[in-house]
Amino acid sequence: DVAAALNLMTGLLHDKSYGMADQLKKRIDELEKQAARLEIAVHPADAAIAVDGTALAQSGKAALYVNPGIRKVKASLEGIHRDKTITVAAGDRKTVQIDLTEVIDSESDDAAGRRPSASVGVSPITPDSMQVDKASDELPRAFWAASAIAGIGLVSGTVFGTMALRDEKDFDESPRQGTMDSGRRAAIIADISFGIALGAAIAGTVVLVSEKKKKQKAHQRTQQQKAAGIMIHPVVSHLGAGFWADLTF
Repeated sequence: DVAAALNLMTGLLHDKSYGMADQLKKRIDELEKQAARLEIAVHPADAAIAVDGTALAQSGKAALYVNPGIRKVKASLEGIHRDKTITVAAGDRKTVQIDLTEVIDSESDDAAGRRPSASVGVSPITPDSMQVDKASDELPRAFWAASAIAGIGLVSGTVFGTMALRDEKDFDESPRQGTMDSGRRAAIIADISFGIALGAAIAGTVVLVSEKKKKQKAHQRTQQQKAAGIMIHPVVSHLGAGFWADLTF
């Protein structure tokens, strides 16, 4: 979810203890081409803002990234609300302004016996509204651990493999025992590192497949439990009375 990721990264930039702000800004510049940015302003300033049905923490003003498509922004105050629907594309930067004073005045006129003016619809947007069910999509920690080990193994293998090739070249040009020993050590470490990376990759794949099967079985169990039940039907005829039952399991 690009929009949700951008909102989280933008919030992280405000953390003064975060030490990789420059790298994070570069990543934001790359990703924001895939999302749209909304700047929302409502009046009165104490009106609540919601986007796609999810309330935002801010009141009055809000700025956030949203995924491309049709979005709804909503402003509400004391039971009065106004919606606006907009369509955004990747890379768009749009401003949404909602004025609730006209609607409030209309409500006052209606209370005085006058015909209220028609209200215009407006819709809200919030980072939470874009978040997918994380519980169902979250990858197991073991997978991430195996991925990290595999990455470290690849980096280590590449570094020591390069050193081994360099020592081999130096030995060919000027044969020395120390150069040969150094090259052998680097080659052994490179082989071990690549082996660890391969093993970790296999382990991560196994964990991922197992987790997927586990979720599928849990889902099937849930569906079976929902389907399980018993229905009892009374039967009355000239021969007598009784009942029959349907049992599903």
